Amino acid sequence: MNSPYWILLAGGKRDATVKFYPHWQQVANGLGDLNLYQCGSQKDWHPRLDHVPYLETRTTRDFAKAIYHSAGVIAPVTAAVHIAGAFEKPCVVLAGGYEPAGWIQYPSHI
Repeated sequence: MNSPYWILLAGGKRDATVKFYPHWQQVANGLGDLNLYQCGSQKDWHPRLDHVPYLETRTTRDFAKAIYHSAGVIAPVTAAVHIAGAFEKPCVVLAGGYEPAGWIQYPSHI
């Protein structure tokens, strides 16, 4: 992986479809030259984005390490948001108001 990079999670768990956001490709396109890698569990819904390499993480530990070494995270409310908060990584959270703000209100997050 080239450094620095950002982790982008497009999609989500199939049992929380209310959090699905259909415009991740436009988000990725609008970020210009930002070095992005897409992550997400194979068992959940994470549509592949054009021109965003997929970083396969087989375990939660691998996933956490990828976030730890990243420059930041862009994601809906998901485990990645909390892992980024634990590592004090910048995180842009796409939240739909289904959880209270305190659920995702880490100092390094927007």
